[in-house]
Amino acid sequence: RAISLFRTTYSTVVHAGGHSRPNVLWFGPGAPHATVYVPLVVDESLAAAPTPHSRGSLFEQSDASLWWTVTMIANWIRTAGFKFAILDVRAAQAALEKSFAETVYSLDAKNYDAQRTNDDMARVAHDTWHRLFKKLVTKFRDDFVLLGDRPTEVHVTKLFYPQSWLEQVGYFSPIRD
Repeated sequence: RAISLFRTTYSTVVHAGGHSRPNVLWFGPGAPHATVYVPLVVDESLAAAPTPHSRGSLFEQSDASLWWTVTMIANWIRTAGFKFAILDVRAAQAALEKSFAETVYSLDAKNYDAQRTNDDMARVAHDTWHRLFKKLVTKFRDDFVLLGDRPTEVHVTKLFYPQSWLEQVGYFSPIRD
């Protein structure tokens, strides 16, 4: 079964660091295709999970919850044109997860504050995913893709079936009685 189902609550990847690197749990709230995997450095000094990972309810939307932000993105891209919008999500995932990996794997296993590191990365993920959601809502709406740097230069593209498929199913054929 696929792990990236709409009803997926979270997924994880565990990386045992050894004696020169920290142990890391990469935590992805919500469906994997729409989430960002946030590293959680694991050690005995941790007091609590970062706020964006520990807030929210399934029954009430919360801006404080990364899970809710991921869920809003997953729902939006499914209704707004998945094959187009997922490209923006994948680019954001790659950039942020690469930055997180560089941060985590540059830590000296003996000289870091795991709680502060985790809180900082969770906050960055939460803020970045909120901005991504706003970007997706602005760019993909009403069956159109709207692009442009200035209000006077907006480029609008209609999201519709590809012409090759329309031709195969006879969309352009004359109407027969």
